[in-house]
Amino acid sequence: MKHLNPANQSGPGNRRFSLVFLLLSTVLLSLAKADIVINELMARNRGAHTNAAGDDRADWIELHNNGALPVDLTGWHLSDDTSNFSKWTFPTANIPAGGYLVVYADSATESVISGELHANFSLGDEGEALTLVAADGATVIDAITTFEFSTGELGYPPQNENISYGRDTSGGYGYFDPSSPGTINAGGATDFVADTSFDHDRGFYSAAFDLVISSSTPSAEIYYTLDGSNPDTGSTLYSGPIPISETTCVRARAYKAGLYPTNIDTHTYIFVADVVNQSPTGNTPPTPDWPSSNVNGQVIQYGMDPDVTQDPDYADQIDDALLAIPTISLVTKLDNLFHPSTGIYVNASSEGDAWERVTSVELLNPDGTKGFQENAGLRIRGGASRNSGVPKHGFRLRFRREYGTAKLDYPIFGPDGPDSSNGVDLRCSQTPGWHYFDGNSVFARDVFARDLQIAQGQPSTRGDKYHLYLNGVYWGMYETQENLEQSFMAENHGGENEDYDIIGKKKHGHTIDGSDAAYRELHAMTMAGFSGDDGMDNYYRAQGLESDGVTRNPAYTRLLDVEALTDYMLVHYWTGELDGMAGRWGLNNYVCAFNRKNPDGFKFFKYDSEWSLDVGFSNNVTRTDNNGNFDRFNALVIHGRAVLNPDYLIAFADRTHKHFFNDGIMTPENALALFTKRTDEIDLAIIGESARWGDAKTSTSPKTRNGTWIPDVNRTRNWISTRTATVLNQLRTARWYPDLDAPVFNQHGGEVAPGFGLEISNTEGNIYYTTDGSDPRLPGGEINPGASRIYGATREYINFAAGSDWKYNETGDLGTAWRAKDFDDSAWPSGPAPLGFGNITGTSIATLVNVSIPRELTFYCRRNFEIEDAESIINAAIQVHADGGAVVYINGTEAARDEMPDGPINHSTPPTSDGNEGVFDTIAIDHNLLVDGTNTIAVEVHNIRTTSGDMVLDLALLTTRPNEDAPIAIDSTTTVHARNFDEGEWSALNAATFYAGTPATMDNLVISKIHYHPSDAQGELSEFVELMNISDQAVDLSGVAFTQGIEFAFGDTASLSPGQRAVLVADPAAFEAAFGTGAKILGTFASRLSDGGERLTLTDADGSPLQSLSYNDSSPWPGEPDGGGYSLVLISPQSAPDHEQPQNWRASLNPGGDPGSSDATLFTGDPATDLLDYALGDPEAVGIRVVDGVPVFEFPRVLGADDVTVSVELSSDLITWSAGESELLGQSERIGDAAILQWSLTKEDNSRQYARIVVSLNP
Repeated sequence: MKHLNPANQSGPGNRRFSLVFLLLSTVLLSLAKADIVINELMARNRGAHTNAAGDDRADWIELHNNGALPVDLTGWHLSDDTSNFSKWTFPTANIPAGGYLVVYADSATESVISGELHANFSLGDEGEALTLVAADGATVIDAITTFEFSTGELGYPPQNENISYGRDTSGGYGYFDPSSPGTINAGGATDFVADTSFDHDRGFYSAAFDLVISSSTPSAEIYYTLDGSNPDTGSTLYSGPIPISETTCVRARAYKAGLYPTNIDTHTYIFVADVVNQSPTGNTPPTPDWPSSNVNGQVIQYGMDPDVTQDPDYADQIDDALLAIPTISLVTKLDNLFHPSTGIYVNASSEGDAWERVTSVELLNPDGTKGFQENAGLRIRGGASRNSGVPKHGFRLRFRREYGTAKLDYPIFGPDGPDSSNGVDLRCSQTPGWHYFDGNSVFARDVFARDLQIAQGQPSTRGDKYHLYLNGVYWGMYETQENLEQSFMAENHGGENEDYDIIGKKKHGHTIDGSDAAYRELHAMTMAGFSGDDGMDNYYRAQGLESDGVTRNPAYTRLLDVEALTDYMLVHYWTGELDGMAGRWGLNNYVCAFNRKNPDGFKFFKYDSEWSLDVGFSNNVTRTDNNGNFDRFNALVIHGRAVLNPDYLIAFADRTHKHFFNDGIMTPENALALFTKRTDEIDLAIIGESARWGDAKTSTSPKTRNGTWIPDVNRTRNWISTRTATVLNQLRTARWYPDLDAPVFNQHGGEVAPGFGLEISNTEGNIYYTTDGSDPRLPGGEINPGASRIYGATREYINFAAGSDWKYNETGDLGTAWRAKDFDDSAWPSGPAPLGFGNITGTSIATLVNVSIPRELTFYCRRNFEIEDAESIINAAIQVHADGGAVVYINGTEAARDEMPDGPINHSTPPTSDGNEGVFDTIAIDHNLLVDGTNTIAVEVHNIRTTSGDMVLDLALLTTRPNEDAPIAIDSTTTVHARNFDEGEWSALNAATFYAGTPATMDNLVISKIHYHPSDAQGELSEFVELMNISDQAVDLSGVAFTQGIEFAFGDTASLSPGQRAVLVADPAAFEAAFGTGAKILGTFASRLSDGGERLTLTDADGSPLQSLSYNDSSPWPGEPDGGGYSLVLISPQSAPDHEQPQNWRASLNPGGDPGSSDATLFTGDPATDLLDYALGDPEAVGIRVVDGVPVFEFPRVLGADDVTVSVELSSDLITWSAGESELLGQSERIGDAAILQWSLTKEDNSRQYARIVVSLNP
């Protein structure tokens, strides 16, 4: 039954029409029996099986031929979508009689990779349908239907990591561990024992409780341990609630014959009141197997020191101290740590895989938020700290399949770190730490150096402080750190592990993760030199550039990232690191990384910078390393050769200015804030470390927060407060920073109103600036012809110059009246300066004064001068040449003294010095003394004695006013680059971005197209993402970034005009080859868009999401963009639709999707008669079918008809309509100019239900 109804008409501007259908429930399913069966699958492969392409996380499906004849599978299909049986089609493929065939379900874009089959979908680990279909696309050959979902659909059940599911030898279904792709399924179990459940979650407790452990599997037996060992059937059998009243680590596992046992659940319960009193006399913990004395010479120390825990300063704070930061609990068999032969803690100098032991790892958050529990490999980390005399060792956690999960799927390194990690280092501030020697650790120096790199915009490892427990025994405060290895680079910077080279230099040797070929090439280029004509070519070639320093040469590998090198060196010099390059103990703690697949220059990482800041070198600038040996090759060697190149030297100065001035990260204020952030984090937690290890290396009173740590922190803070000026002077002494100061802006960037006037000032030289992103200085040092020249924001004027005429009086003491502006000096003689007598160095006396003998000790001068617009004067100064001294008055008020004593003076007062011949002293004066009109300046000149052989006065008056021609109008987002230039010397660059546009918001910026899987003809690198400004004002993109899916951060000047579309591309050349040059390219993104779908997130300058969606290559998302050459297109982008909803996306009209423009068709008809035809094409082409008992409502949707919104509404009475529980199931490939949309309806009973299609004309 079908009805055509107008619905909620509200005028021709917003016309809505609906088609109404009665839905009837029927189910039709045909199964064709055959000898080919789906025999085995794995939906959560995490390292259990690796395919020929090297992927150890690909899902897989195994088919088995039970028949006596081979079967040709060519043209057959596999699908996880019951609405699309033809989702993936077999290429040429045969399966022999009795044989097996494996298909990898990894959303691949090619059906055959490395000789193996790959499907274009992946398997859901929560279970889903899986169907093998004949070549006709309709006949079902086999389907797994052993599990019924809440929707009524049948499929395989939820899956476990690295355990397969399939048919056993009897034809039934079960689970297999190990799995057996390509061979017969052996052993197995029909199911798993249901996981153990603890009625109290891991965490912190203050009251005792009874712990109940259960499993929902009937008759399952639970075994548990309290000593950290793995429970098995020989452990304690759980028979009732376990009383928990003190810090306890409970490990449990459930067993039942014929089923797989559960994994081991570990729960740590921490009672801080109990922890405070652990081993107060240093006694061995009560849990068995803790060593009672040193083992293998390894010092073992226990206990919380009562001198701290019972000290009145800390007794009321110690509980809070143990809850001040998150906690990591490691639980393992104690023999793994302390067995004389195999324990890693008592054989700490032993390294490698053989010295890794399994442990449980729990993150416990004191605020009660969820942490995690996983198993991992545990080993000792560090260098000198492995010494057996050190009681507190660092650890390294490695997550591996053999222990549980191949990766830790938890953002342990914070919101800016990766979502998953292969490993975690647990540092303990080793050599300066209280447990190592009687030192002054502030527990922040190393992480501060790494924070400094991150704040510079460079890559570095992250970390945070945690309390650590070993089997419930408090082991002190530790710091997490990402381990510098290939996986770290891949996790943080994209690509695969094997794309990267990691080079490490330590006292103990040269380590490699990957290849050192590129590093050897950089070494050879460095040793060849970067100075002179040949060296200049070599310098730019190392950067992948032609000798002009601008043009990219694809034949040159980019080995040198100048910004990465200069920033690294600045941190090295600023922190004064003592145990690194050219360190006290030689080259050590040096690590760099290189992306071999997409070369962008070596990146350099601060590592183990504990000996730095106030315990490091005060001057690292003078410490060099000119050793040419490759084994000693490091960034200091590169820098030492590069500073001989003027272009590198100015680049180094530019980065210095960026970080040392204008709110840069290395200014005293910001450096202190960065340091203080770290010390504030542990201000309370340090009490726990003091109680545990404060007495480890002292025979007197323990190290404490108030007595030791706070004074050490304050001393470090004082050191930081003067460090920037110190290092700047050191760099200037080394001639690595110009003496010529950089120009100054009246506002250093930021938000401004359109039309803001930027004023640039300097103290000497000429200012050259650009607003097009270019440098006023060209490579090689010439002036950029596109740069503009200005005097500056202020301009100095000479009101009267040296050599001007003066009236003078040499007759003796005149008292004070002569200073006044209205004093009558008409009888005084006059003459040009210099005035005086005798032989003055470098001076010719123009007017002889005070020549007659006996001479006066003092003579007097006056002159009048004119001033206009005195209020506009910013500064004033005199330049005075006086031998011996002078006092200057302006309009009767004293303005300056030169070489004259303080206090009252008179005619007989001598100067403080008589050695000022030939020198003009510049003295600032109060500009408010100057008035409009006539002004009078009066000077008394004092000689050292009446018998002196010479005396002189000359004087000039200078005033500073705003330069009326200087302001630069800022009308839109603009980056200004400015330098001073004086007598062949350039200053460092001053650069700032001024934002005069509208910030990006979710209401003005949308992701309008996604071309995630190009066709073969377009080329895999032609991927793009299109953005659109949907507002009527320019949108400022500065700070906007893609943070998930692809990696791209917009620069300071990026913007979109009203209504403008522009693209980010994977490769500009490939994009333009596929789609031409019509679209504006905003930049090139890192990584690649996933062919199978992924989350794509666009954030604003504050990191808040602007738009986010998880697109997919399977229903309900349109399928044509998946390798068919079409793009995903946001429907009606001007309305800012919800990006997460697949119904708001369609396939593009044309291949590629017309990047940079719209492919939508405008509605130009009559809303009363033409709206349904515009939206649906054929309103009669509507149908109903039932899939797995669920009615499916099908209707066409014209592609490109974006002037309307189409939705489905439901009703039971044809009166009240709502969206109900209708859901988009899928979008077919186009039929003509339309796609068929499929909407489902979940019915609670067999009552009648009506549905209608609502078409609304967008405003």
